[in-house]
Amino acid sequence: MSFLKRFFGNKDEKTDQQAPTSFVNENQKVADSPELFADWINKYVILSQSFEDDLSLAPDEEQCNRLSISRKERTLCANENVLLRALGACLFVRNNLDEHYYLLFRELLMPLVIERMERHAPYRHCDNPSEALDQYLEELKSDSNVGFSMTYIDRVYPDTPNSESIFRQGIPVHLGLKHVMNSFEIVQDGFSRLKFGIPYEALEKLNNVLNESEEKRED
Repeated sequence: MSFLKRFFGNKDEKTDQQAPTSFVNENQKVADSPELFADWINKYVILSQSFEDDLSLAPDEEQCNRLSISRKERTLCANENVLLRALGACLFVRNNLDEHYYLLFRELLMPLVIERMERHAPYRHCDNPSEALDQYLEELKSDSNVGFSMTYIDRVYPDTPNSESIFRQGIPVHLGLKHVMNSFEIVQDGFSRLKFGIPYEALEKLNNVLNESEEKRED
């Protein structure tokens, strides 16, 4: 469980770490509300990049020719980046906040994600982004990247005869998983700035100082 938990305190008891209600600012309200935080994440993280931005991250013409990646698959790759940013956000919330917050956050986050993906999907392409998100989250529980990579390839490169080469070159990790973790880190830092008014790196240093103080007291 993330050390962020320690800064929330027990919601059922008043602690010195909890600010009086009158001092809770608008940013903290966003962090505390699954609805507001989902809206914030969609606006500033997931949907802030255009389809053209995402397309620029897909394999270029040379790579497509070399690996027999079709125009449809290049579009799928660009479109998947939207889901991967949502995945990074959900991964952070699931790992750091309580289950009720996570479930509501995810429910409120996904409709706009799905709408964006449907708008740019290839003609007559059938997809279930919510189901894919669950599959990705399940695969990320493993220490191996194999399951994530296979899911990514099945979704993004369903037609190319060179899927094995794509897997061996680590493209799902270099393109897909990297995009997830970039999103995770952005959401992590954004939440820290909203909730505590400081970057995540500063919060992490504060946590280390508190741990050192506790260890000295125990000695």
